[in-house]
Amino acid sequence: MQRRDLCHALRNYLDVFEGRSDLVMYVGPDLSGNLIEVGVSDDPRIVHGMPARPQFRPRTKW
Repeated sequence: MQRRDLCHALRNYLDVFEGRSDLVMYVGPDLSGNLIEVGVSDDPRIVHGMPARPQFRPRTKW
């Protein structure tokens, strides 16, 4: 994943999941409009980025 895509998804996130205390998962579009998930740690630091998996899509309107 490109850093630009991860940052774009964070700035324009559609949903957020707080399942673990040390990681928050944001779901948003990359620069091409594809939904991606971005994991952010407490630091804050991006520690995860990939196309959005099904378990992170149900609450979004896409």
